Amino acid sequence: MDSFRKNIPIEWVSEAVNQTGRAAVRKRRFPAEQAVWLVLGIGLMRIAMFAINWNWLSLIQKAICPP
Repeated sequence: MDSFRKNIPIEWVSEAVNQTGRAAVRKRRFPAEQAVWLVLGIGLMRIAMFAINWNWLSLIQKAICPP
């Protein structure tokens, strides 16, 4: 999570929450800012998993069908 916060400006997260048009007066168990971080993390991890799977499939292809 720290690497996300280093590379993604907090202003972007705040702006995403502000664009929803909903304001929270009380502190919630799962604030909107954390929901934005969760969605960003899921999206970024999905991209990382795609790259890992692609590399794994490439290794299997090389093992099954050597050049």
